[in-house]
Amino acid sequence: MQDYYAQENEMLNEQLAATLEACLDVPRIGAMIETFAKSMRFTRFRPARHPDELQAAMEAMSDFLEEGDVDSCEQSIRSSNVQGEEMAELIHDVRQADFFDALVRATSAVVCERYPAADESGVSDMTASRVLDLSIDAVYRTDPSTPLDVLNNVTMTFCAIPGMDEARTEKDLATSHWAQDSGCRTIKPDKVFARFLQLAGVSSQTWIATVHELTGEKVDAEPEPDAPHWHSERAAMWRDFVDLPPICDGPIADVYRIVEAVETAGRGFTPCIAFRADAARMLRRDWSRSMTVSGGLLGLHDFINGTGDPIRFERKVTLSLDRGCFEVAETMKNPITEAHGFGEEWFRSRVADTDHVYDASTAASFAA
Repeated sequence: MQDYYAQENEMLNEQLAATLEACLDVPRIGAMIETFAKSMRFTRFRPARHPDELQAAMEAMSDFLEEGDVDSCEQSIRSSNVQGEEMAELIHDVRQADFFDALVRATSAVVCERYPAADESGVSDMTASRVLDLSIDAVYRTDPSTPLDVLNNVTMTFCAIPGMDEARTEKDLATSHWAQDSGCRTIKPDKVFARFLQLAGVSSQTWIATVHELTGEKVDAEPEPDAPHWHSERAAMWRDFVDLPPICDGPIADVYRIVEAVETAGRGFTPCIAFRADAARMLRRDWSRSMTVSGGLLGLHDFINGTGDPIRFERKVTLSLDRGCFEVAETMKNPITEAHGFGEEWFRSRVADTDHVYDASTAASFAA
């Protein structure tokens, strides 16, 4: 007998659900729910403000810089858009709306009139649940926002690292040195250091002369017989050194300060330029064009262990780098934004695209 009543209840519930669906699945009701949804003015994707939102936005931007695919950036934002409190607020607002209450009462009355034996409270709960689902679906469907809106008016710190698009390991981007510690006299004048001098706007002759002035040692001179064995290799490398094309009008900071910073960075560093820029503009820019960065940090920064001695600069540099040479600073290992105690003002920049479209040979100058 108990099974019989259970089957009867199951059949009744199925009939109630079918009748409820028939009541709601008509164009007039659908249009009313759509209008109600629009009146909620709900936007799922808004400019990132809270820490968790900013972190998700930075990771999505990092995905774009690595892959170059806007769709993957959007998907990253969608998958990270955990709503939690927002969803709870939306459900609360929908349930409190006069339209919701009126539709639930009217629909429940129709269903109960068709099935007088049905429990009115149960029918009301069933109707409220279904109307809520339809309303939430309509709210999302009429939401005009897009995932990329998360990046609007959001400023991030970016690192431009020449050669990063071709590097296999972090060490490929770091300077090398002779002796135990890196310094202005022991650093190797290889392709990585050539990139640094290019970013710094310092010619090799200016570098050699300034090191000589400050230390009394001429790094390109033939060594004395009793000098360390690597002095000969150092002299040969400096004599064969070829400056990369200049990207700024003179040194971007005081040359003595630049030499001092290299001397201070005893573990070596990765040459880079760190600057603040609008994330949405970086996403939508034409990456075949060069950009100018006025102000920021000249990164003598070691991403492997977080050391270095970055320098604030104000002058304008022109960067002709592929998208893959840029990264969101905060998503990197030992980020430059955290390792040295600098506030956002240290990375303040003015960024603009140029009319210059660079070709492979121009870009290659940074990776030479």
